[in-house]
Amino acid sequence: MNLFKNIDIEKYKNGFIDKVSDNIIIEYILKLFINNVETTSFFCTPSALKYLVAGYLQSQSIIERKEDIKKISINENEGKAEAEISKEINISAFQNIAIMSSGEKNICMHEPFKIRQLKNDIKYSLKDVIKLVEKFNNGSNLFNITGGVHSCAAADGKNFIIFQEDIGRHNAVDKVLGQALLEGIDLKDKIIFTSGRISSEMLLKAAKREVPMVVSVSAPTALSVELARKLNITLAGFARGDRMNLYSCSERLIW
Repeated sequence: MNLFKNIDIEKYKNGFIDKVSDNIIIEYILKLFINNVETTSFFCTPSALKYLVAGYLQSQSIIERKEDIKKISINENEGKAEAEISKEINISAFQNIAIMSSGEKNICMHEPFKIRQLKNDIKYSLKDVIKLVEKFNNGSNLFNITGGVHSCAAADGKNFIIFQEDIGRHNAVDKVLGQALLEGIDLKDKIIFTSGRISSEMLLKAAKREVPMVVSVSAPTALSVELARKLNITLAGFARGDRMNLYSCSERLIW
């Protein structure tokens, strides 16, 4: 499926208007059915859709483990995802939810302060993290083409093992978490990188998978910093070039 399309536009620059063509990111609507009941609509980039669904199901505590998922099927032509799960859930709580590209109208099914504090003393080299930041900031081909997507990645401290893109920052994170879930990748010793703002829900998505460090090109919210400190997660923001702000648990980094 195409991720962008080329359209004719008019471009103003330095007092002149030119007719040019431009690459525009596709905004795709994916309707999610859980156990045959329509629950959610994602406004997303049409890639890695099975990972998006799996990550969403776990992030929202609809499922806990990969084994809770019996089947996920995607019909790209109809914009339909069907998830068959083994757990009994209150479907009415999820009906008619729209997950917008900005992350609005999302819901969080877990209590922030009930997630366990990480008992993890893993260390990372600051120099290696800085190198990963540079690779991450230059790693999105789709952003280079369109300028219209967020990126999210998981790294082992030296190399990226997952890299996903989406018009929505929440969707990009869920794609990474979903890929890790379905492929059996343990995130307890990994770093999550994101181009989006770190809200409390973004932080909790990582905390639920016991991710010890989250790095963003953008800013965190005050609540996400508070949660990171309570949950023993290293949170870094404004990671650009040879600089970043460390908001919590900087002792996890080797200087």
